[in-house]
Amino acid sequence: MALTYAPNCSLLVNNTGGAVQSLPDERVGGKPREFVEVVAYAGQAVGDQIMVARLPYGSVPLGVTFNASASAGAAATIAIGDKNNVSRFAAAGTFTSTDTPTRKITAATHGIPLTTCYDNAGVSNTNYEDILLTVGVSSLPSSGSLVVVTEYLSYSS
Repeated sequence: MALTYAPNCSLLVNNTGGAVQSLPDERVGGKPREFVEVVAYAGQAVGDQIMVARLPYGSVPLGVTFNASASAGAAATIAIGDKNNVSRFAAAGTFTSTDTPTRKITAATHGIPLTTCYDNAGVSNTNYEDILLTVGVSSLPSSGSLVVVTEYLSYSS
């Protein structure tokens, strides 16, 4: 049976300099944070974008949870991304369940520090990332609400 090490554990066990075996702050010790928004369904049209969070540069996305008071409908889809890539954090999907939290995030962004960020106008910056929902296929309902909880690790004080 072989023993292999994931990247952070490899850094720990390969430390042969005699120093205390620890990882730099950007690898461990982030403070869990949540950005919570309640989006009112108002018949948002296909292509409309809704800003739901602003994450600091260097923070680590952990997931976006939706909890709806009303179904978004069988046809309407919602993607989670930014102005540069509408599905950066999760591909478009339908959300028909009510009062049932649904967590989404791509493997490509889950647990990976944000080092390329865009604001809601699509301008690249080194201060923050604006998280946008993009409506697809069909309009959202005209009533009800969608609670959006964006979870991330922050390494700033």
